[in-house]
Amino acid sequence: MTQAEVGAFVQSHLSKRGIDVVLSGGATVAIYSGNMYVSKDVDLVNINLTKGSAIKAAMQEIGFRGPP
Repeated sequence: MTQAEVGAFVQSHLSKRGIDVVLSGGATVAIYSGNMYVSKDVDLVNINLTKGSAIKAAMQEIGFRGPP
């Protein structure tokens, strides 16, 4: 997946669980600059102040895991 596709995939998954996020940071600049700027992560801002535990559970459903 491209960086934009990863962001869209995660946003869509979280949205289905009532968690609203907005793409932010370097990934946004990379997408809008046609990759003239390179970012190696995808920053998503939790706009509804959803509890971290709900976000963690939703992210684990799609294979993400936290630090050991």
